[in-house]
Amino acid sequence: MCNINLIIKKDGIPSKKVVDLMNVMTYSSYLKNKDGDGFYTLKNNRTLKHIEKSTNKIKIKSPKEWFICSHQRYTTSGHDEKYTHPFETEDFVLVHNGVFYNLGSNGASDTSEFVEKLQENYSKKKGMVEAIKKTVSKVQGYFSVVVYDKNDKQVYYFKDEGASISLIENKDYFILSTSDSNLDYVNYEMEWDEQQYTLKNNKIYTLLDGLKIVGEFKKQEYHFKRKKSFYSSYSNKSLNISDKLEEELEEPTVFVNKKSDHFDYDDYYDTWDDYEDELSNIEEEEDDWLLTGYKSKEDFAEEERELMELSWGEEYRR
Repeated sequence: MCNINLIIKKDGIPSKKVVDLMNVMTYSSYLKNKDGDGFYTLKNNRTLKHIEKSTNKIKIKSPKEWFICSHQRYTTSGHDEKYTHPFETEDFVLVHNGVFYNLGSNGASDTSEFVEKLQENYSKKKGMVEAIKKTVSKVQGYFSVVVYDKNDKQVYYFKDEGASISLIENKDYFILSTSDSNLDYVNYEMEWDEQQYTLKNNKIYTLLDGLKIVGEFKKQEYHFKRKKSFYSSYSNKSLNISDKLEEELEEPTVFVNKKSDHFDYDDYYDTWDDYEDELSNIEEEEDDWLLTGYKSKEDFAEEERELMELSWGEEYRR
């Protein structure tokens, strides 16, 4: 699954801490989502400041920011570099986690086709909320989406019941992440004890000026069943399942949405044991660093060591 990470410093004053937190969060997310990395930032007048994306890991080099939204990709369709998130159009910037089953054809990604349809409806409708409602009513699948509207200078979020995301919030910060462990890290680093919350399904939120529900949507009903190996063998940076294992997988398994306290495993497994059973059959002879895109094992180890020290400080060095 892709990861979305978002940090808003509520006073709008750029801070080095926002950049440091996001660099660690994106690094953690990229370890399991190595097909692409990208982010965008906003100026303090809420206009778009910078957007950057790559199939390799990106380190955010800006000295200070107040708003950053990032995306780490696990490819399910559209394997070309141009389908790395964020997507930008004349009117908005969008990142997406999930799968639109009825979109994505002829080599294009499902998200790119969703973006096209959202832009078309945005041009016809009055405002982002109505465009989201119209577009979502025609898609099948599950999704978690952050979209920045360039015209009203607002950030919107919406999800359905198949996608998960959590947030922590206090008087100074609003932080959203697909990964609960990333929010655990923020609590540790900032010496907070903020409770994690989830957002409601089928609601459209605005994120700037406080979390507000500004609409709700309905989508097409779709009863999805798929092999457990649906997300396997998508890129040279992803784990490959053997042909023999493909043949042994029973058909089908029912969609579930479960998580471990220690690892966000594939949503297409009924239990953690099912996930471990499949992992034990993966033909994974190479070291982990070969799957990361780094040029050498030493480069990977050095970056990992630096970021772990940044994350956990003296406790890690002990």
